[in-house]
Amino acid sequence: MNTIIKKRQFVSYFRLPTTKGFWLPLLGTIVEYYDYTLYGFTAALISQLYFPADDSSGSLLKTYIVFALGSFAKPIGSLIFGWIGDRFGRKIALKWTMLGIVIPTILIGILPTYQDWGVTATVILIGCRLFQGIFLSGETDGIRIMLYETFLKDRPTLINCLVGLASYFGVFLASYAVSLTPQLATANAWRIPFLIGGVLGIIVFIMRHFLIESADYLIYQTQPLKERQSQVFSKKAFMGTILLCGGVGGLNQIFFVYLGSFLSNVLPLFPSTQMQKFTPQLLLVHMGAQVAAAWLADHWCPKKVILLGLAITTPLILALGVQLFYHQVNLWLWLLLTTSLALVFIPGFTLILSRSGVGARYRFVSLGHSLGSVLFSGCAPAISLFLWQQTGASFAPMVHALVLCACIRIGVKLLE
Repeated sequence: MNTIIKKRQFVSYFRLPTTKGFWLPLLGTIVEYYDYTLYGFTAALISQLYFPADDSSGSLLKTYIVFALGSFAKPIGSLIFGWIGDRFGRKIALKWTMLGIVIPTILIGILPTYQDWGVTATVILIGCRLFQGIFLSGETDGIRIMLYETFLKDRPTLINCLVGLASYFGVFLASYAVSLTPQLATANAWRIPFLIGGVLGIIVFIMRHFLIESADYLIYQTQPLKERQSQVFSKKAFMGTILLCGGVGGLNQIFFVYLGSFLSNVLPLFPSTQMQKFTPQLLLVHMGAQVAAAWLADHWCPKKVILLGLAITTPLILALGVQLFYHQVNLWLWLLLTTSLALVFIPGFTLILSRSGVGARYRFVSLGHSLGSVLFSGCAPAISLFLWQQTGASFAPMVHALVLCACIRIGVKLLE
């Protein structure tokens, strides 16, 4: 009898709403991350087309610096859309963020190369990346907040997991689309994934007209003005949000965006075609592990799940660092590491969202997340490559990853 009850509880845990108000925001997250991460997966090619240099690592470093610029622009978007989301509602903020991601994606897809337009092409590419960063910061966190305030109140980590799955599915689609175009440079096939992402984004933008406002925000609007103005957030918790989001984002960039290019184009240990095919496999395994991490966090404790994940991940990073030192990387170890990272990644937003009131939540989450991206996440590929260039140490990315794990641990402590 107990076994039957447990099975029913397990099934009911994953029973999700069927309304469009629940699924439409998740669809937008998929398209948004598809558009945003295409740049990272085509970094090796873009470095040749828009940042020509005498050596390939120098071009790649410039490309990753532009990648980081997208994160540097995020606080601007957080200030703008965080204020709009808290002042006028989540729906209005989310309606326009998608358009700001779509237009730069289409422009990158049709942009002439450095050979055709010279430095003008490079400047336009940088501008597109900046605009993507501005609008991205107001998008994903707004989706998390909207769903958190309306659905599955007894399963908050599952909400964050679903948004995470949607974002990773978008990353998976981007990596898979790039893997289908092996002759990128010769046939201009690399532009096709960008143009497809732009068209899908326009469709989602039109569909966003049917979004519904979050339940908690509608209740918040009925409260007296004095009570609404009194909602502030803790500075200590805000610092914890920056460290936690930055550490998680940085680890994500190292193990899902940067490491494949590093192993294939910098060392090199594997052919680039093998890395292009292996990255989608990593993402699929990681996505499955996220579901298990969400269930564990909602039934146990988000903080303890993160600490457990760090305890497993840290020795795996050390082991991978030793393998990099000897230039003998076992892909199975990398696969196991991405599984343990799910325990670190998923429960974090449950801690963060619970530390702010409705009236300040959009600004608290979005600005904290974007500042973490500026300081730790978006610049992670550039920092790892710079460390390798300065030291010649092949294990430099793993040292960087250990520092990010320490940031996550401190962030969790500040959010208690």
